[in-house]
Amino acid sequence: MEEAILSKANLSNSILISANLRYANLKKANLRNANLTSAILEHADMEGCNLRSAKLIDANLGDANLDKANLMWSKCQDADFDSASLIEVKLRGADLSGANMEFANIEASNLCGTSLQGAHLWSTNLIDSDLSKADFSRAYLYEATLRSAKLCQTRFIEADLREADFTDALFESVNFTGADLRGVNFKDVDCRQAIFAKADLSGTDLHGLDFSGVDLRGADLSYSKLRQVNFSGANLEYANLTGATLNEANFFRANLRNANLSKATMRQTRFRDANLTGAYLENTDFKDTAFIGANLFEAKFRGAKLRGVNFRGANLASTIFFGTNFDEKSLINANLEEAIHSLPRDVLEAAKSKRLVTTYDAGQFADDYRGK
Repeated sequence: MEEAILSKANLSNSILISANLRYANLKKANLRNANLTSAILEHADMEGCNLRSAKLIDANLGDANLDKANLMWSKCQDADFDSASLIEVKLRGADLSGANMEFANIEASNLCGTSLQGAHLWSTNLIDSDLSKADFSRAYLYEATLRSAKLCQTRFIEADLREADFTDALFESVNFTGADLRGVNFKDVDCRQAIFAKADLSGTDLHGLDFSGVDLRGADLSYSKLRQVNFSGANLEYANLTGATLNEANFFRANLRNANLSKATMRQTRFRDANLTGAYLENTDFKDTAFIGANLFEAKFRGAKLRGVNFRGANLASTIFFGTNFDEKSLINANLEEAIHSLPRDVLEAAKSKRLVTTYDAGQFADDYRGK
C-alpha cells in the first residue's frame, strides 16, 4: 500500500497492523478507532485526518504531515513522530508515553491532558500550544521551544528541560519538581505560579525574575545569576546557592533553613525577617547587605567578608563568625547570645560599650576560645 491514494477514505475501525503506508495520501481520511499498531506511515500526508481513538502504538510517522489532524484519545505509545508536522493538531487526552517527537513541529496544538511521560521532544516546537494538565514527567525536552505556550497544571517532574525556551509562556500551577532546568529561558514568565522543589537551575541566568512565594526546597541554584531576583516569602530550605550572584536580590521573609550560600556574591542583598537557621554563608562576599530582623541561629559565617552588613535586630544566637571581618555598628540591637565565642574581641567590646546589643553573655571571647 506504499504511496496509496486514500484521501477522504472511510477507514474507521480498520485493522491496519504493520501496514506499509509510506508516502500514502491519507488527507482527510477517516481512521477513527483504526488499529495502526506498528504501521509504517513515514512521509505520509495525513493532513486533516481523523485519528480519534486510533491505535498508533509503535507506529512510524517520521516526516509525516499531520497538520490539523484529530488525534484525541489516540494510543501512540512509543510511536515515532521524528520531524513530523503536527501544526494545529488535536491531541487532547492522547497517550504519547515514550514517543519520539524529536524535531517535530507541534505549534498551536491542543495537548490538554496528554500523557508524554518519558517522551523524547528534543528541539521540538511547541510554540503557542495548550499544554494544560499535560504530563511530561521524565520526558526529554532538551532545547525544546515552548514560547507563548499555555501551562496550566502541567507536570514536568524529573524532566530534562536543559536550554528550553519558555519565553512569554503562561504559567499556572506548573510542577518542575526534580526537573533539569539548566540554561532555561524564563523571559517574561511569571515564575510565582510554579513549583521548583529539587529542580536543577545551576549556572542559569535568572536575572530579575520573580520567585516570591515559590517552593524551591532543595533546588540547585549554584553559580546562577540571580541579580535583582525577588525571593520574598519563597521556601529555599536546603537549597544550594553556592557561588551564586545575588546582588540586589530580595529574600524578605524567605525560608533559608539549612540553605547553602557559601562563596556567593552579595551586594545590597536584603534578608529582612528571613529565616537562615543553620544556613551556610562561609567564604561569602557581602557588601551593604541587610539581615535586619533575620533569624541566623546556628548560621555559619566562617571566612565571610562582611563590609557594611546590617544585623540590626537579628538573632545571632550560636552563630559562627570565625575569620570574619566587620565593624561593631553592624550589631545594633542584635541578639548575640553565645555568638561571642566566635566574634572578635574588639568588635564585642565596642558593641557592648555603646550598648548596641540586646543580649550579651559575658563568657569567653573568640581570642580566648582559640587559645585553648
